[in-house]
Amino acid sequence: MTEPGADRPEINRVDCSDCDGWPAEDNIRISWVDTEKGLTEKGLIEIWHVPDCPTYLIERIMLEDGAQRAERRSAWAQASFPAAHQRLQAAAALAASDTAAVPFVAALTQLVQAQAADTAAFVGLDKWVEILDEYFPPKEPNPKPQ
Repeated sequence: MTEPGADRPEINRVDCSDCDGWPAEDNIRISWVDTEKGLTEKGLIEIWHVPDCPTYLIERIMLEDGAQRAERRSAWAQASFPAAHQRLQAAAALAASDTAAVPFVAALTQLVQAQAADTAAFVGLDKWVEILDEYFPPKEPNPKPQ
């Protein structure tokens, strides 16, 4: 019979140098897995903060700012992608007469079509718009939000 909790990973607790937070009901626990160690060899890391810890507040502000920027970029990409895709299709139709370019044009068009079918796929939509805007520039300025 195994000991209770024997299969649970060992936790590597890091102390906050600003607040010296500890496990308590009102304190904040942040945990993550060290990508090199995984869940073995103390790969599960945790840090505790008191609610008004400056380090925690800065991390939270940066996280919220990053989330807002990601939302803005996603909205921009969702709105911009159809027009960028149309410009690619128009350019592909013009290049179809150049036999040397046909395989490249067909592959690129198919790749973009696959991305268009599932915009939650591997390549971020904002990156696709950036690439398409670079090679098939829009007539009107389409500045990317920061």
